[in-house]
Amino acid sequence: MSKMYHAVIMAAQRVGEENPVAKAAGVSHKCLALVGGKPLVQNVLETLDACSRISGITVVVEDRAVLGNVPLFVDLEASGRARFRPSAQNLTDSLMSGLEGLDEKTPTLVATGDNALLLPEQVVWFLDQVEASGTDASLAMTKKAVTKDKYPDGECNFLKFLDGEFSNANLYALMNDKALAAAEMFRNGAQFGKKPERATGSMGKIPGWLFQKALIPRGMLLFLGRFKFGLKLGVVDMPWAESPIDVDDGHTMALANQILATRAAEAAAAPPKPSSNS
Repeated sequence: MSKMYHAVIMAAQRVGEENPVAKAAGVSHKCLALVGGKPLVQNVLETLDACSRISGITVVVEDRAVLGNVPLFVDLEASGRARFRPSAQNLTDSLMSGLEGLDEKTPTLVATGDNALLLPEQVVWFLDQVEASGTDASLAMTKKAVTKDKYPDGECNFLKFLDGEFSNANLYALMNDKALAAAEMFRNGAQFGKKPERATGSMGKIPGWLFQKALIPRGMLLFLGRFKFGLKLGVVDMPWAESPIDVDDGHTMALANQILATRAAEAAAAPPKPSSNS
């Protein structure tokens, strides 16, 4: 039987950093920048709200007032389906804030507030793979070739391993209390694709150095999870080219708008679904 998940959306600004997307859009937070005619985080909320495996949603951001500009959040909060939790000084403590008060037996799906291209079927597929693997915690990745074959100009940060290049696809599953130990990897900010030097603090001196030099296979990350945290970690390779494309700058915003416009046009041109009463 498939499990139900509580979803946590990480939507806060990085402490001490001025976000270029927010600045260009003239808004206080990147998650409020309009993509596809909607605030970024509303796109993510729509996907999670439409997903059959999500029982509730928490949005983690600095202040509840930020979410007053997101109509769907206001509606979901009023209905009891969504809630706000304040962010902290780092990703790990912000996630812990997002988990506060939740049933410890309910597994958690973690997503980011800038993943505007996420679809419900992608979430369900990811969760099915996670459950089949029997892991304590899993993350989604996409092979470089999958994204580059469809979007040659797509700007993603690819992690280099001995056995290939992969991009973080912005989805994580925490299946039990033990999995919270994996969140410690993000205390120093993560973003290993943009700032590989951070890997040393998260993985350890020698494994971190080997990662920076692309001298370890990707499977070594799973071994480190067992060795350092006592966890069975998993990686799910997402087959969608769009999975790792989040909105980080003007180029990726334009690409996201283009993809969303194409999806809308395809949906409008599709024949109507037969009525369930026919």
